Amino acid sequence: MKNLFASVVLVLGVIAFSYAQNDIAFQMKSNNGKLFTEDNGTYSLSLVVLGLKSDKEVENFKSVITSNSIVKQFEISPAVAGSENHKANFILTSKEKEALISLFKSANVNQLIVDEKTYTLDQFDQMKADLKAKKQPPVEEKRKSSNK
Repeated sequence: MKNLFASVVLVLGVIAFSYAQNDIAFQMKSNNGKLFTEDNGTYSLSLVVLGLKSDKEVENFKSVITSNSIVKQFEISPAVAGSENHKANFILTSKEKEALISLFKSANVNQLIVDEKTYTLDQFDQMKADLKAKKQPPVEEKRKSSNK
């Protein structure tokens, strides 16, 4: 009985260790204060994933991400030579705060780096406010009236 218990504890420890990943960060660039591109009710997001150190971590990360209900499509490239950086593309069905934070937490993402500024998930509202401040108002073309 002790051997069975020890075996179960060992297996659970191995499983937990294999799924435990280091702190992961998403690095993104905004475009006029926006991170997402909307197309027919889906939201595209391109970013760089920082902190995945092995192929096994990448596979575990991909498995967690694709199992989330808001992820319609996810692609991650191999690491850039000499680094742990992976380019990734998401197509999501929602960009709501609660859904995104749930997705990020499930994948062990702890930091969001947007336009060289780092945020924790607890600073999500601050990140949104900073992005909103970067939005440029639409440029209105001045119509030239002809006085002939």
